[in-house]
Amino acid sequence: MKIPTIHMNGTSAESLLKALSEAYSAVDKAMEAVAAAAPNARDYYPQGDNAFVEAREEHRSRLERLQSVQEELMEIAVAVQDQEDEKNTRRNPARRTRPVYLFCYGSNNTAQLEDRLGIPGGSRGVVQGAYAPDYQRVFRGMSRNWGGGTASLKKKKGATTYGLVVELLPQDLDKLDRYEGVRSGVYKRQKIPVYTQDDEQLEAIAYVSLKKEFNPPTEEYLEAVADTISMFWEGSNGPVTADDIPIR
Repeated sequence: MKIPTIHMNGTSAESLLKALSEAYSAVDKAMEAVAAAAPNARDYYPQGDNAFVEAREEHRSRLERLQSVQEELMEIAVAVQDQEDEKNTRRNPARRTRPVYLFCYGSNNTAQLEDRLGIPGGSRGVVQGAYAPDYQRVFRGMSRNWGGGTASLKKKKGATTYGLVVELLPQDLDKLDRYEGVRSGVYKRQKIPVYTQDDEQLEAIAYVSLKKEFNPPTEEYLEAVADTISMFWEGSNGPVTADDIPIR
């Protein structure tokens, strides 16, 4: 795939990223519209036993093509942002070495972070079990990748959300923003106080959904959340499982 080069005589990174984000959102809406136009068996049975099966497969193929367009838009955006990040870190070298804590309570376990960021072990420092007091885990929005709602945090006195903290650099969060949909208004960064298993208080970044509607998560997503929690915490009967995670 051909990627644009950011230079002084070309389109700015900001303009490109804005256009790519708007295009990504437009394709997302198109996917919702196409999904709503799914074939119904009663409209195909006069054509024979296989007609509905074929129509359903064609419908799935249409959605997959739109998903492929989204993935290409994301790939271009990541490459553009990488160029901008490199330019910014050249201007401010100290930014490369200023660590930040990320509180992970959803699918961002160390394996997913390693895959997304290319950092061995998913952290540039120690990985620690952590919890956020007075926050509860909720599920909001609709993820095309996971097929259901994804985790967010909601203030609730007396509640506790368990997860882990990793050490990253600011440029790592810039890259992660694209996977979390920060520019397209899906998630935002929020600073919250968390405590490690040794009760050391840290100020951490958490990705919190901007979507308000509840959608239940898929079993696959719940298992990913359980993997995140179970790195350091126990469930009601041993290792944390999907059944240990309240759905709200």
